[in-house]
Amino acid sequence: MKPKNNRQQKNNPKKYGKQHTKIKTSLASEKLKFIKKPLNCKTIRSQGKKLTNKDIRNYKFSSKKEDPNKAVRRSIIEKLKTGVPKKKLRKRLKKELKDPAGFKISLQIKKRWEHLRDISASSEKKNANAKQLYESVKPNLIKYSHSHDMSRVIETCLKYGDTSLRSSIFQQLKSEILTLSVSRYGRFLVKKLLTYCGQEEKLHVISQFQKSIRMLIMHSYGCELLDTVYVDHATSKQKLDMIQNLYAPHLIKLKLGSADKVEVMNLKEFVIKHSSSRDFLMTQLRDLITKIQSKALFQYSITHRLFLEYFKAANDAEVQDLAPIFKEHLQEILHTSDGSQVTNYVIANCNAKDRKVIIKAFSSFVPKILKEEFGHRVLLTLFCCVDDTILLRKCIVNQISSNLSDYISDKHAKRVVLFLINPLDTHYFSKEERLQLLNFQKNEFTKKDQMRRSKELFESINAPLLKYTTENLESFYTDKKMVFFIVSICESQIVDGKVKDFILDSIVELCSIDFFPAITDDKLEDMHIVENPFTNLLLKTLLKKSNLADKILSSLSPETLCSWLKCNRGCLLLTILSERNEEKMREVLATKRKSILKLTFPASERLKEICNGYK
Repeated sequence: MKPKNNRQQKNNPKKYGKQHTKIKTSLASEKLKFIKKPLNCKTIRSQGKKLTNKDIRNYKFSSKKEDPNKAVRRSIIEKLKTGVPKKKLRKRLKKELKDPAGFKISLQIKKRWEHLRDISASSEKKNANAKQLYESVKPNLIKYSHSHDMSRVIETCLKYGDTSLRSSIFQQLKSEILTLSVSRYGRFLVKKLLTYCGQEEKLHVISQFQKSIRMLIMHSYGCELLDTVYVDHATSKQKLDMIQNLYAPHLIKLKLGSADKVEVMNLKEFVIKHSSSRDFLMTQLRDLITKIQSKALFQYSITHRLFLEYFKAANDAEVQDLAPIFKEHLQEILHTSDGSQVTNYVIANCNAKDRKVIIKAFSSFVPKILKEEFGHRVLLTLFCCVDDTILLRKCIVNQISSNLSDYISDKHAKRVVLFLINPLDTHYFSKEERLQLLNFQKNEFTKKDQMRRSKELFESINAPLLKYTTENLESFYTDKKMVFFIVSICESQIVDGKVKDFILDSIVELCSIDFFPAITDDKLEDMHIVENPFTNLLLKTLLKKSNLADKILSSLSPETLCSWLKCNRGCLLLTILSERNEEKMREVLATKRKSILKLTFPASERLKEICNGYK
């Protein structure tokens, strides 16, 4: 398209083509240089004079100031062009190229920093060096707080400085706490402020976090620092306030009552008492959890607490609606107390397809989960809720059976093994745990009977358990932790009878050894099974709950049984045997009636009553 006239062509050079002009200027006071392309811009002022639009279209005004570091920059560029072999040197040259003057100052500060970090220096000398170093960084403290290297200098000043120095640094950074909290390097400085500064400074930081908690929790750096404050520095009341500030942007402080007496409630209690606000509050909380999930901020304790509060307050439909978004991230949250409870809620309210995804995600982390204080509880929930026992055996139980001895010796993994042997054993699982696991079973996706599920899972560890008990049974008797493990095996309804018989027969064999009272209680491994406190506890439990009493009475001679009268614990075992089989024990004790009446052990009093009843 051609222009209609010359004026239109001049006003629209971009549309109708370029005009190349070279016109000399007569303005000696101005530094102008030729350009090929006319400019359309506002009037530029220079030394109080105005240039017309015509001059601006044909000339470009150069207003750049002389660079004082021009020679330094040029030499650095030449070095970089030649190709510096070492990566560290290239990095240093690039940093110097950006700000040559500032780079020199930072080098001087770092030299002083090395003197401050000297381990052999006294605390007084370190304090003096810290003050000198602080004076060097003070003019640019806020700028240095965001720097990788200089922020560490400030952290060292906090570490070795006195209270007044720490207070001075805090006062200068007080207004920048939130900015530093989301900075890549500044967040570490905030951690040091919380560690080394006083209680007032710590309260100020926590109060700033409480006001902006929704902003911080959505930032990767801010959420990490927020979690550190929540776990390590906040009191229980401050933790509750932080969680409450997350519930809604402006709505709720979950507090009722007068100013003198304040009743603090959790989310579940609040929505029960204030049902009118429930829908709004739960919607706000769900939106926040969805945003956290989209940013993959699952690994922090404060988010775990938020998730748990929601699941406790939500109804079945809300839980089932939100649970699937967690299915691929549960291995990131199950290591905390709140996180393990959230994982249990998710497992209990997911369908069979989602549970399959969860189990496969867990399969590569089973050895670690087994030995975690809270993580191992999640496996118990899986064993209670998941009907697909073939998948459980393939992904989880087979890994347990392949290294059974290691897991039995571990404090937490042993509970998982015991659950497979004797589900919900009262010796190892509290009443609250049993009720909670039973409640998780009551869902629409779990249909198989618990006993049937337990038998199918136990098949994978049956053979390894028999092998382990035959090889290590004698060592169990001197270990207090293993006493109830043997009891659980003997009381279980799903353990093979061969394992039980082997354990009971070995106990009877140990009981048949001639008894001689120990002189001291120092060496438990040298004591007889009757007198050893751990094995005595095992015998008392098994005599009451198994057929061990019948095996002992049929295998041991009366002389061997009567030799137990030489110690208090032996008298107690004979009393239990008398209650289990009175006729047989009457024959045994009748021959030693006079000796029994002369005994002074506390447990012999009951034996004396039994002997007097034989008259």
